[in-house]
Amino acid sequence: MNNDCSILLLTCDNYVDVAQQNIRLIEKFWNNRPFGIFVGTEKKGFDCEGEGINILYSNESQWSKRVRQYLEVIPTEYVLVMLDDFFVEQEVDNDRIISILEQMKINKNIASTLLIPTKKKKGKIINGLLERKRNQRYLMTWQIGIWKKEDLLFLMRDNENPWESEIFGSLRARFLSQKNFCCLPQNTSLPIKYGKGWLIVRGVWNEIEINRLKNERNIIVESKGRPIQKVTRTMAIWTKMLIQIRRVIYTIKLLFSKLLRKSFKG
Repeated sequence: MNNDCSILLLTCDNYVDVAQQNIRLIEKFWNNRPFGIFVGTEKKGFDCEGEGINILYSNESQWSKRVRQYLEVIPTEYVLVMLDDFFVEQEVDNDRIISILEQMKINKNIASTLLIPTKKKKGKIINGLLERKRNQRYLMTWQIGIWKKEDLLFLMRDNENPWESEIFGSLRARFLSQKNFCCLPQNTSLPIKYGKGWLIVRGVWNEIEINRLKNERNIIVESKGRPIQKVTRTMAIWTKMLIQIRRVIYTIKLLFSKLLRKSFKG
């Protein structure tokens, strides 16, 4: 096993059934992986088999505190982070991932590399990786990527949920002038092909994604009693809008609370 990087699959008690299916897909499509897997969960038993798979349990109910606990236990300098519903759909390009990791090890200023392109096409190329501009949204994101563990820990704060950590972590990242946040250039093949997060919407399986996985990838998703609902394009747009509204509210709350603290200190 590679001693420089580990895989951290983030889940929770309510999504153990989802994470277990993803682990089976990782075993199928990435059986030559050089990295050990750490599954970060809560208290519910996690049943899985496979070499190099470690289950990290936590009694901590607050999401960011729990993730920080997992990261502090993982012994490697780098960590490839993925969420439980990012199902691996095809054979993983192992050589490409190792190459990206090597480039990050050469350039110690690279804090993270997203294993997908972003919508912004222009930027400086660093050893084959596209440097993201400081004014881009989601410099910190939970899409699949490789992180230098100490930088990810630095950007995280207690008492933030996944959406808050993306918003506020990205704001914090803008002030790390010595750090680079990278992604893959446009029109390059993805080393890990996955659905980027629409398989489960608000706790239910997305029937459209389930059918796509079955018809295009021959992957059968087991519902395990979890409801299945067809999430149409309109519903998806509304869901995105609601997420954006929540993010705006979080930002306003944070700024307001900071102003209050300053006024009381003054």
